[in-house]
Amino acid sequence: MKQIGLIPSGAQLWYKRIITVTHGRLIYCSTIAIYVYNLNDFRLERILTGHSMAITGVVASPHTPHLIATSSLDQTLRVWDITDGKTVKVVDLKSIQFKPYCIEWSHTDRYQLIIGSKKGALKVWDFNDDSNFAVSVFNGDDVRMIGLNSRNPGMLFVNCGAEFFLVDVIKRKTVHKYRLSDYKIVDFQWDPLSTNYLICCYENGQSVLYDTEAKEAENMKIKSFDKSGAGISSVSWIRNEPGNFITSDIRAGVIRYWNVSQTTVLKVQQIRKNSGFQDLVMLPGSPKIACAFKDGAVGLYDISKKQFDFITPGSHTETIFDCDYCPANPDIFATSGFDHSIRLWDTHRMKVVENLTHDSGVIYGLAWHPTKKEIAGAFNTGLVIIWDAQKRIPKLQTEIHKDCIYRISWNPIDHSLLATSSKDTYCNVFSDEGKITKKYKHPAPVFGVCWHPKNKNILATGCHDFIVRVFNINNSGEQPVSVLKGHTAEVFNVVWHPTINNVLASGSNDKTIRVWDNDNGSSKVLRGHTHYVRALAWNHELSNVLLSGSWDGTIRVWDASKEKQLAISNDHHADVYGISSHPERPFIFGSTSRDTTIRFWDLEPLVRKYYVRTIQDQSLANIMGVPSNPFDDNAPEMLLSGHGSKTVNANMVQARTDVEKYTILSEFFNFPYTTRNLWELANSYSQGKKYKSSLKSDVLFCNTITDTVYSKAKELESSRYKNKSSNASQRAAEQLRESAKQYLKIGKMKNYCEIMCEIGEWEKAIAVAPSVSLDYWRDLTARYAKTLSENENEEVMPYYIATGEIDKLLNFCIRKNQLTDASIIARRDSEEGYPKPAMLPPLKQDSTKDDENHDNAPITIEMRRIAELQAKNFMKEAKPIMAASAFLSIRDIDKCLHFLVKGCEGILAYSLYRSLLMRNPNDSVYLSFANSCTQCGQWDIAAEVLAKVKNRAEAAKLLSKMDPFHPLRENLFIKAGFQPPSFYSTQAPAVEHKNPADCIRFYSFASENQNAALVAIVQYEELFAMDDWNWPLITEIHSAVQCIDATKLESLMKTKIMMYTNMIGAQLALWKEYYNIAPKLAQNARDCMKKLTDFFTPKEYIEYLYCLCMAYGDPEEGVGILGQALSREVDVMDEKYAKPLILIKKRLEDRTFLGDVPLSNLVVPSGSNLPVRSLDGKKIVSMISKKEAQPPVMLEDHSVISLAEADMWREVNTFSPTMTGVKI
Repeated sequence: MKQIGLIPSGAQLWYKRIITVTHGRLIYCSTIAIYVYNLNDFRLERILTGHSMAITGVVASPHTPHLIATSSLDQTLRVWDITDGKTVKVVDLKSIQFKPYCIEWSHTDRYQLIIGSKKGALKVWDFNDDSNFAVSVFNGDDVRMIGLNSRNPGMLFVNCGAEFFLVDVIKRKTVHKYRLSDYKIVDFQWDPLSTNYLICCYENGQSVLYDTEAKEAENMKIKSFDKSGAGISSVSWIRNEPGNFITSDIRAGVIRYWNVSQTTVLKVQQIRKNSGFQDLVMLPGSPKIACAFKDGAVGLYDISKKQFDFITPGSHTETIFDCDYCPANPDIFATSGFDHSIRLWDTHRMKVVENLTHDSGVIYGLAWHPTKKEIAGAFNTGLVIIWDAQKRIPKLQTEIHKDCIYRISWNPIDHSLLATSSKDTYCNVFSDEGKITKKYKHPAPVFGVCWHPKNKNILATGCHDFIVRVFNINNSGEQPVSVLKGHTAEVFNVVWHPTINNVLASGSNDKTIRVWDNDNGSSKVLRGHTHYVRALAWNHELSNVLLSGSWDGTIRVWDASKEKQLAISNDHHADVYGISSHPERPFIFGSTSRDTTIRFWDLEPLVRKYYVRTIQDQSLANIMGVPSNPFDDNAPEMLLSGHGSKTVNANMVQARTDVEKYTILSEFFNFPYTTRNLWELANSYSQGKKYKSSLKSDVLFCNTITDTVYSKAKELESSRYKNKSSNASQRAAEQLRESAKQYLKIGKMKNYCEIMCEIGEWEKAIAVAPSVSLDYWRDLTARYAKTLSENENEEVMPYYIATGEIDKLLNFCIRKNQLTDASIIARRDSEEGYPKPAMLPPLKQDSTKDDENHDNAPITIEMRRIAELQAKNFMKEAKPIMAASAFLSIRDIDKCLHFLVKGCEGILAYSLYRSLLMRNPNDSVYLSFANSCTQCGQWDIAAEVLAKVKNRAEAAKLLSKMDPFHPLRENLFIKAGFQPPSFYSTQAPAVEHKNPADCIRFYSFASENQNAALVAIVQYEELFAMDDWNWPLITEIHSAVQCIDATKLESLMKTKIMMYTNMIGAQLALWKEYYNIAPKLAQNARDCMKKLTDFFTPKEYIEYLYCLCMAYGDPEEGVGILGQALSREVDVMDEKYAKPLILIKKRLEDRTFLGDVPLSNLVVPSGSNLPVRSLDGKKIVSMISKKEAQPPVMLEDHSVISLAEADMWREVNTFSPTMTGVKI
């Protein structure tokens, strides 16, 4: 199970000061996690977790920029190192029953944190020695905000509701107490250039400048500024503009600029249209502000450029309880949560497309209409609302229960019926018009409810009396038709099997899942979760596969038939409440959690064998079958048995081209966010204009890009006709503006001008109108002048003069009684003093017909440069498929395939090669796909593909990984283009002197590994004994040696083989610029060398190689390693090795040693930048690089490396980094 997508949590809304910037990172808090974004590339660097309840504040250390501290309602303080994500210190406040509501870092002591709590309690805590003292207790409202004055670091501002206090934390006493307003303070900030001035903002929208040195309260107020009608969220001084500050609106995405010299606002700037501010921080010495918004979005805004450097999608700000894919559209994923909203996500774009909100309360459950884009939400108040998701309006709003509704289910057969479960102990069945038709009383609260997928009258419930019940709504009574007992604690979710009529599953507080046979009441028990089980979802195709989510933060994949756990993911940081997939994309799952993230997963490697089989066969027929019942002990191997596979197979039969076939397969097996764009480009490449590209694609095909953008512009332009309501007209104006932008990109200047005029931006239209023609410019300017004149706007003058319409200008002035101006204009006109517009020929203007010959346009140097830049950016984001798409868009197939292989996407690379009917792809495509086949046991497909590999040494290396006892080994060797293994036993001695590399391979094929190793060691010793090393021959022997099964070698021989293969692998890694793995290879070689007494490789070379690898792979530590090696008094290094190391050490110290690794050498798997679970700093760490391993690959001793490291290591040395001799 692999994480393939992440929608981060929104910024929380419960506390202030939840966003900060330090050490090149933007940091914000969700409810229980801290998100760290790198401001160099705006990458989500890590998610810090450890708090179990709401975080109440975050502060950066003024002494050590890479440290931050957080406070939480779980009565802990945590100090974090944001560079590595580790927890530096945990301060437990439970013993003194102190709940911190806010936090500040002492400006005078690097170890002191100041925290405020209820009823005015204020403490200073030294996290170095765990000492603490109370500063003061105000016995008032709770302390909600505190802040030190940077110019007077002992002076602390303390806010308690409408009151504030000035506290000298050094002297530990309250200096002043003030209540200068009846309204609560919402934010404040000390003037960074003053010891006594501060701005306070109040909940009524008022901002006030105070002088804290004034002796009397009535003298403190220096100036009150005009109220903001939209309320104030935050305030911040502009540090490089003395006296200037900004405020942000709480109900609108507006910032207001002020100066302390005047009470009125200087400027109002709207930076977002659909959400107000939650928090705001101005970056020191920069025109940029870090913003958190009410819809959960977080961004960095440049106020000078008037644009966001980056912004996250507005996401849930609290626990997400439920999720479900839209049955009518597998791209749409719905989530509901504690923040009173249902959000609809486009998983192709990973963006929210609708936000359905209601003030009625928490939305615990949601359910889609089985065929329409309508969605029902179940509220904690007993309310049910059905929205028309396209129109964003409630279709039904009715009270179904008197208490909290936990779950809601829409009947998949009878679309007029829904069912709900409630805390009021009832399960109610009601119509989509709100009429309750059945009420099933339970002895305790009812949590789970689910309609049968094939019988419209059957539904199941899960109750807190530990029982699962099945009801038939056709029966007249209220008694269940089945009572399923076995759980030993409260039952929560229940879910029917999608294809087997009598099977359902339930999850419980007893930490188990039970799979029930409803016909006889028997059950299978799935054990493994360590806390309450909540989320449940069957796989739509593999009938025995079930997924579950729990309060233990894990998602587990089960084989229900064998009662066996197949996989586990720990990446969620808290309770997992929702899991869902779609029948048309059954191997992709979305999940939701109390950690407020939305995550997407694929069932890799569980489904890989099905995928590679389908790719090779171009059909699903050989892997389809009937559903396997979990209670059938003699069931055959699981095959695809859902509705989706049948549809896909039928569609493949109808497909006209291979590209269409592979596109259909990709949509079935893959996540659209990563792969759809690639296949759209492949279709454009093969079909040209016949294929209509999606208007949502990030990368467009060069030959159809103009047509695609033109179509997008036309579609956006059509918004003016769709809806005339006031809300819709504002949205239509935005779409028209975007349409104009698209027209502009493809040179449709007249279309651009006309739309800009329509939305009232005449000046922009007039500025570019001459590019159409001067006559058009004159006509447009005259039209604008007429509009201004009709509105009595005095701005009309320059436009009448520019167009030569002096008579109209005179009439305008006379009508306005501006007779002096009229006389001036009349006189100047009589003198012929006004310019007459010259007549210019029209510029050539594109039309759709003019674009018909763009298929033959060349691929320019600029187009290639842009594709390289796109690919570089995508690789930084760990999106190798998109990087490959950038090259496919300019018809560079070789580079496209190269980046797919480097992204560990061998299956996709092979699919693309086959679909585009390429004749001679690089061997790497075959080898990458064949390797994927071997990993899932599909040796017959691997052998068939290996037969096409031109480099037979590489094919042999991969084939040698086959189990020597494989029953079809002889046939598979022949199928791969080799002789049967038995043939090689007699051939090996004959070629030992003529071709030692072949001799080693032949012995290996014949499972005579000891003989192969003997030949290899003799060859190594001879080659390294020479004065000039023959590296081409060394690497040839190295390649052959990797066919040996080293696990069968005796200890000494294995050590020698490991030393040579790791040493040569380290050198190859340096040449390939695989710097991450080079140090470990060299270290392995050194470790082996220490165990050996006789070897022909100079010890100095291995030491030199190790130093070199450390310099490249870990420059920080490398300086010290080189220093030690060069300063030894014993075993002084030979000058030929020492001299280059001295130069390297100096360059390391000067930080001039390493540049960027070339783009073509990068190995970056998809999603490798997604943060992995980090609980108290404990991460999945690679045994090679000591860095986070994402995605992780488990080795034979249960140690872990990253997928990228595994791919690079395999390329230079097939033997595992664990030195066991097992092949990686």
